[in-house]
Amino acid sequence: MFAYGRGAPRIAVLAAVGAIAATAVLAAPATGTAGPIASPVAPTVVRAAPITTSAPIKHVVLVYQENHTFDNVLGKLCVQDHRCDGATSAALRDGGTRQLTQAADKIPNVSHSTKTQQNAIDGGRMDGFDHIPGCGAPGYACLTEFDPTQIPNLAALARQYTISDRTFQMDRVLSWGAHLELVTTDLDGFAGEIPKAVSYAPKTASKFWGCNGNKVTGWRPTPAAAEQMVPACVPDPGGTGTFWDSFGPNGHPQASPVASVPTVLDHLNDAGKSWRMYLTQEGFDICSYLAKCHGSTQQTTNVLKTTQILDDAAKGALPDLSIVLPGGPTGNTSQHNQTSMAVGDNWIGQLVAGLQRSPEWGSTAVFITYDDCGCFYDHVPPPVTQWGLRVPMVIVSPYARAGQTDSTPTTFVGMMTFLEHLFGLPAVTATDRDSYDYAGSFDFSQVPISTIFRPAVTAISAAEARQLANDPWREEDDPT
Repeated sequence: MFAYGRGAPRIAVLAAVGAIAATAVLAAPATGTAGPIASPVAPTVVRAAPITTSAPIKHVVLVYQENHTFDNVLGKLCVQDHRCDGATSAALRDGGTRQLTQAADKIPNVSHSTKTQQNAIDGGRMDGFDHIPGCGAPGYACLTEFDPTQIPNLAALARQYTISDRTFQMDRVLSWGAHLELVTTDLDGFAGEIPKAVSYAPKTASKFWGCNGNKVTGWRPTPAAAEQMVPACVPDPGGTGTFWDSFGPNGHPQASPVASVPTVLDHLNDAGKSWRMYLTQEGFDICSYLAKCHGSTQQTTNVLKTTQILDDAAKGALPDLSIVLPGGPTGNTSQHNQTSMAVGDNWIGQLVAGLQRSPEWGSTAVFITYDDCGCFYDHVPPPVTQWGLRVPMVIVSPYARAGQTDSTPTTFVGMMTFLEHLFGLPAVTATDRDSYDYAGSFDFSQVPISTIFRPAVTAISAAEARQLANDPWREEDDPT
């Protein structure tokens, strides 16, 4: 569940898994027997040499949406298209199965805590979803899937470009941990839980989660150690740069015990490469999780409002790395629990269309994925014990393999490995050094895909709009 030793414990496993496809569940058992009914398409691995600096990609855009599994978002499309590994029913803890029902547009508030994710995976049996809070009988709210017509933009992009059907969460963690490890490539001992306020420090705007939030989260120096509650911040050397500099738990300042670790952002800076984060919801500002980034000129120049990426694209001014975080220009577009899936899909379509109109589109690669499970059903067991659930991944680029599926197992860290190989950066940890870099998702010798993507706009009903307004998701109230 935790990452220790900066990735060392799992290196041998990662190296082996990166070379083979995970075994798919292909049987179609009768109702009442164990195991899901899955797509009759076996995963395939495209053999490809690693990405190199000679690749014609100059701009990488990572779109990090919220809280869905692969089967929940793309499983039905896979079954319909006979192209990738998706399920149409779910395994239950009692040994039976249940058909996945069509998801509602307003996403239910299902638990997706670390414990929930562990229980859902159930040692690789993938049969614990009906026992997690918010998902059980009679509604089985997490045993659902979206029809491609409900997410027309992502579905069209998935069909036109490349799907990875073997991208997993790096760890069984929630959004704070998943966002942190995107740039650190491990958890630095943090449990990954959402930060919580404490009584001994002054309250700040609760929307902040990082070094500026006066909040704590669980951390262990070793797997066997007791969990400590420490500032939700990767400190500067010596443990400074957190709110404990002023307000420690014992009534006086003290240092954080968390190690100050390097990040992909540091390596980009060292190489003279540019990066920006585009966001609206400040709790997802990864720069603010890092003492060396928070409060620096990087915070003021590299962390921008979401809509700025459309302006940057139109001007041909995209940075080398763009991280597009939750909160779009038209309300909450994160697709988090208690938000609208359609509103988020509209934003995905608007964003990709804007990138395609950019003069830099010919040298751009876009990775569209989701930070954790949500926690909705998926039938594929993680091939590495520490990994979390399988998540959607659609790769869009003129050089993506058109209409193809990449089934080489990897995690979110594979995006960092892609970035490092592309720009000639050193690895942050052994984990990203040895991760699969999505090389099989690209063909740099092909004639670049020139088809123009025309985004769809899905309207939600007035009744749903009222429901969303009356029962919104607020990041400050999210315990998971």
